[in-house]
Amino acid sequence: NKLEKIKQLKPNEWMGLCPSHADKNPSLHITLAEDRILVSCQAGCQIEAVLESLGLTMADLFLNGKKKADSKIVATYSYQDEDGNELYQVVRYEPKDFKQRRKVNGDWIYNLNGVRRVLFFLPDILLARYYQETIYYTEGEKDTLTLWNWGYVATTHCGGANAWRTEYADMLTGCKVILIPDTDKAGLKCAQQIAKALKGKAKELGVILTPAKDITEWLEINGDLMDLPPVQDIQVLNQPKSLPYKGGV
Repeated sequence: NKLEKIKQLKPNEWMGLCPSHADKNPSLHITLAEDRILVSCQAGCQIEAVLESLGLTMADLFLNGKKKADSKIVATYSYQDEDGNELYQVVRYEPKDFKQRRKVNGDWIYNLNGVRRVLFFLPDILLARYYQETIYYTEGEKDTLTLWNWGYVATTHCGGANAWRTEYADMLTGCKVILIPDTDKAGLKCAQQIAKALKGKAKELGVILTPAKDITEWLEINGDLMDLPPVQDIQVLNQPKSLPYKGGV
């Protein structure tokens, strides 16, 4: 019921429109296996992006897993258009989980089908572009709010490291952007994607790599944003041996 133009191919197999791209001919393949649901976009969309568009997580694909502990909402993050009108929300739960929702006729619908995706704090980002302020790009709303609490302009996209969309780059055209990615494989891969998309669009582009999981954890350890590691050229993302943590990309 979350998909459009569903066609059943076999008793446990379907095709439907992929919600993660402008799909006109059904390209999303869904199979019901013994203990899980298998999802694959034949146009190449990443499964995380598909699930994010449906308001689902990977855990929702497993049918026979242990019952989750009772969850509660601990934060909601509002994504707004240029004029400050809310388009959708990201909801954070404890135990840690995320869902996306939009309001239709006063009711919350837990998917983003047909909803325009924007950057977090978009009206503020456009204002910062006008005044040529530096914009810090993090992975996740929590890290973005951490920087806002320190007085810095920051943004992110919903859905995590695997949900970057190329249209986000247009919202940062002409901006001074510094990436502060999570220092894991997925976070660094996402930073590479963003850097590639912003090359030639951003007025200035750099990256800060912290010797911690993310900027929030780094601040919890060090306690002072003024002691951040220096801004580096984005080419450092392609040099794993130069990175300040184990593993690289």
